[in-house]
Amino acid sequence: MEFGDGADVMILGVPVDGMAGYRGGARFGPDAVRSASAYVDYEGRVRNLVVGDTVTVVDGGDVEITPGNHAQTLELIEKHIDQLHRAGILPVLIGGDHSLAVAELRSAVKQYGPMSLVQFAAHGRAESPATVRALGEGLIDLRTSVQIGVRGTGAANDEGGRDFGMRTVTTDEALALGPAGVARVIASVVGDRPAALSFGIDFVDPAFAPGTSAPEVGGPSSAFALATLRRMRPPNLKTVSLVEMSPPYDHADITAHLCAAVLLEMLGLTADGKRCRIGEPVEAG
Repeated sequence: MEFGDGADVMILGVPVDGMAGYRGGARFGPDAVRSASAYVDYEGRVRNLVVGDTVTVVDGGDVEITPGNHAQTLELIEKHIDQLHRAGILPVLIGGDHSLAVAELRSAVKQYGPMSLVQFAAHGRAESPATVRALGEGLIDLRTSVQIGVRGTGAANDEGGRDFGMRTVTTDEALALGPAGVARVIASVVGDRPAALSFGIDFVDPAFAPGTSAPEVGGPSSAFALATLRRMRPPNLKTVSLVEMSPPYDHADITAHLCAAVLLEMLGLTADGKRCRIGEPVEAG
């Protein structure tokens, strides 16, 4: 299929894990999520709509990478995503580890300027090479960005991106606020600015998502994660990613099935966003 031939959203697998902080295997994530997606009802109603009735979603396969050369891999990912942005197609990336965000954000910034980041992740990305590079390159508008779910045994994990000026919702705060409260925080911080939505499956407690590159105990349940996505007012999404799924550590495909459900909710967000732009009423769950 040629870029722009009727697609609104294109799913791309990004099989990289060269920058995984703890353990590898995320390069197998795209295939695992696709397999689990066979059991998801993509014709069912989500956010009071059927995704396929509002946006045309296609699977563009996997992005080409160069194993052992991460810098070149990022360039290949960026060039591939560039084609989607030029064609007006929303990229939805399935990783792969979090390092793909550098290429993802570089491409989006060319079209829309510094991005507001909505990031679900267990670990504070202040020490993450991907986020440090993205900050150094001016890819993220910190004043209108938020990270949700930060936790851990060290102060750095608790603080996350707070030292950089990013709104940080720790796991404790998120659980106290509830899904609707977290959704309100995201809406108040991000507004209608061009946004990148990044969902690290490590946001969810490993009891519910064991198959991840970076497990961190004490996190939200899978039900909490899905409820939060359902309650979000659709941001002005320009790029979406689902990262840190590591099949070798998954048990009975628990994490893969959760990722497939998260993918459906994120597609629902994009469809609801399109419905907003054409003036139809929004009825988030």
